[in-house]
Amino acid sequence: MREFLLQFEFYRQDHEFFYGLAAAALFLILVRFIGWAFFARKCQGVYIPGENGQLFITTHALEDFVIRTLAEQEEMVIDRVKLKKKSREFSVIINIRVSGDTNVQELRPVIEDRVISQVKCRLGIDNLNTVNIIVKNFSAKDSQINRRHKLAMKEFSPREEKENK
Repeated sequence: MREFLLQFEFYRQDHEFFYGLAAAALFLILVRFIGWAFFARKCQGVYIPGENGQLFITTHALEDFVIRTLAEQEEMVIDRVKLKKKSREFSVIINIRVSGDTNVQELRPVIEDRVISQVKCRLGIDNLNTVNIIVKNFSAKDSQINRRHKLAMKEFSPREEKENK
């Protein structure tokens, strides 16, 4: 390795430790990038086998379903729902914003139980094992939460939206 580095003008023997440290950092970054490129693929949806074919539920459809399933929870706003697959198991990641007075410890099991049970009984996805919740912040306003819930339940018409602005 020294013979290779001696070819460059910037090489100094008293900095070998730093060169090694930089090489190790580059190696770790390369390994992380390769792992990300091959194993962190975005899941497009879920295939559910049937008698005469397969049912494919897209990630977008699952996101809409989860938002409607949790629309009764008045103390939170769902920003994003992602689906991840690891081997044959699926997990749902839900990004939420909550109002400042929300008890997240009480809200968490309600979200997890409702999502898992509804996805299993209504969509037929039996291999959904985890529901991961990410609380983005505690700054959601009550009016914003109420408007988002009305939109999720399709009670909010375009005329009402203009009147509320």
